[in-house]
Amino acid sequence: MADCAALVPDRALAEHFPDSPQTEHARTGGALAEVQGAPVEEVRPAIQRRLDRRDEALAPLHARQIALLADWRARRAGGDAAGADALLPELLLSVNAIASGLGATG
Repeated sequence: MADCAALVPDRALAEHFPDSPQTEHARTGGALAEVQGAPVEEVRPAIQRRLDRRDEALAPLHARQIALLADWRARRAGGDAAGADALLPELLLSVNAIASGLGATG
């Protein structure tokens, strides 16, 4: 998430958001552990292994998407609309690839 936040020009805003998903994830994990009596990785180890493998497999796609988005924004900011437009198909493909890997489009 910090890599995505690095793309935000407003530093105060960027520093606010990296914690939000991680904080929410920890809160949800805590709530699930309370309901189930133990952390998810103990109660459902197969699911946790699947999630870990998925996250590992998607990491290169996330990195590529962040690089593409940074390049696209730089081209737009520099007035290179044609160059930015040329990146859009690959940038959108990265969105579709990640959504497919997550098994969701929302």
